[in-house]
Amino acid sequence: MPDHLHLVVEGLSDGADLQRFVKIAKQRVVDWVLRPEQTTEDAIRYVLNNPVRAGLVENPEDYPFSWSKYPLV
Repeated sequence: MPDHLHLVVEGLSDGADLQRFVKIAKQRVVDWVLRPEQTTEDAIRYVLNNPVRAGLVENPEDYPFSWSKYPLV
């Protein structure tokens, strides 16, 4: 679905707080409107490179929790 996101969330401890999770998640969601000079591929590349910028992997394709039908070129 291109216009929304589905999440499956599981609390793994007695202290898990779904309401707090939802509140924080809503605060961190950002609407990104592309500028005329930006392409959809630019936005996809930015998102897929997040694990690299965070230092989690050296290459975007090494991050096991992301996927795109668009190649990173």
